[in-house]
Amino acid sequence: MFPEMDLSQVTYISELPYFPHAQHGDISKLRITLKQFYRDWSIQGQAERDQSYKPIIDCLQQYYPDAKTQDKKYQVLLPGAGLGRLVFELASQGFAAQGNEFSYFMLLSSHFIINLTQKKNQYELYPFANNFCNRLSENDQFELVQIPDVVPAEVLTENDQMSFVAGEFITVYHQEKYFNFWDSIITCFFIDTANNVLDYIDTIYEILKPKGCWINFGPLEYHFANQFSETSIELSFEDIKHYMKQKGFEIQLEQMKESTYNHSKLDQKYLMYNCIFFMAVKK
Repeated sequence: MFPEMDLSQVTYISELPYFPHAQHGDISKLRITLKQFYRDWSIQGQAERDQSYKPIIDCLQQYYPDAKTQDKKYQVLLPGAGLGRLVFELASQGFAAQGNEFSYFMLLSSHFIINLTQKKNQYELYPFANNFCNRLSENDQFELVQIPDVVPAEVLTENDQMSFVAGEFITVYHQEKYFNFWDSIITCFFIDTANNVLDYIDTIYEILKPKGCWINFGPLEYHFANQFSETSIELSFEDIKHYMKQKGFEIQLEQMKESTYNHSKLDQKYLMYNCIFFMAVKK
């Protein structure tokens, strides 16, 4: 997925004239990444994956029931792919799945788990070790997680197609070469990461093939809502649906489904999202 690195050209930290200090924002991103390993690549995360990934996979398979028998694979794009579990699951089901991710933390970690692991439960993590709140027992924060629960290299064959592209979604894909290219776009806990969700919708419409489907799962917890230095347009789902229909989408499935996100069962704090699950077709 990534080219081999020439380690002879690497400067090691021990050779630097000073020891670089991690910024607070980087520590926060690291903690999120460790919890993402829990969600995407541990047996404990299976129940949470079933809440969000399973409806998406089932919906896509119903729309393209011949995915495993097609000579030419259906092209599926997953922006905001995180650590790549959903990309892997779709590739293993016969789709040509491409993940897109902006975060270096997620990109490096997904490369590690997908390309470099060799056996199940190869590594042990304590993703909640820094959580000192909402614990009944002093041992709860040391919940052990073993990753990966499945080794991608043992599942995917030479005929399966899985890829990752680094970069911001609109910058990478809102180009003429991708217009009317994708058979499906999957957005899972993604559309609320936009400064302006309408820009995401415009891009999705342009790059989706006619009769292609857009499947979405997630809340509208707009990430930039409280960052006053950033543009943030926070639309209701009613507003989004109105714009989608004006754009040329036909919403064929619309449901609300409950889902947690990076939640440990040992945590007293319990946040449940009432997620928007829809499937829309480009006319």
